[in-house]
Amino acid sequence: MGYDLNSRYLVNSNTIAIGDTLIINRTIANHESFSITGLYFSENLPPQFEVASVTMKINGSDIGYKRHGPVLSLIRASYDNYVWEIDAPADNTINTVLNPGDSVQFQLKLSCDIPGIYLLPLHTTVFYSNNQGFLSTSDSIQIEIVSSSGTDTTPPQFVEACPSNLTAECNNIPAALVMTATDNYDINVYVVFNEVTNGNIITRTWTATDNAGNSVQCVQTITVLDTTPPVIA
Repeated sequence: MGYDLNSRYLVNSNTIAIGDTLIINRTIANHESFSITGLYFSENLPPQFEVASVTMKINGSDIGYKRHGPVLSLIRASYDNYVWEIDAPADNTINTVLNPGDSVQFQLKLSCDIPGIYLLPLHTTVFYSNNQGFLSTSDSIQIEIVSSSGTDTTPPQFVEACPSNLTAECNNIPAALVMTATDNYDINVYVVFNEVTNGNIITRTWTATDNAGNSVQCVQTITVLDTTPPVIA
């Protein structure tokens, strides 16, 4: 009794090139003694991904479906939610039920032309209306989209302008700026800050590095002066 929900990602590597297709297969089998009605699949995907095609089959034979979305996901912030119905109460042409012993094969082909590292689909849900049941899985795969050559030679870029060199009184040295960076491949670029004092010279260095090892630096030099005479108590 019960149901099976199996998932497979058809990808040879977690790094794929622009123009390649990522395939996600979902299969749900009905082991209950009753038919499942109102069945639909729900996927949450990064907005950078396009749905290239969808194939829906029962026991190997093609069936129709009705697509909804993309709309803003309630499961994952900034992700898009899609729904594919195979038994839609509002559409008499989409009325496939899952009988005992049947299985539905759902294949989703995705593409992305924006380099970066993505986590998808993060959350998948399969709903059916009778008995108000659902199956849910939070399985996911991390994918890096790279250029056709597969080589990333472009360094990150700082979002903020690099602070200018300056001269400051010893009691009025400005706090270090918090720098951030973006990259054409990586979603999250980490910036390392370092400060070195040598005599009256303070050297501040911000270094942003992406996953391919490309880096960019911002260097600020502060010359510290003491022009205020002491005060006799």
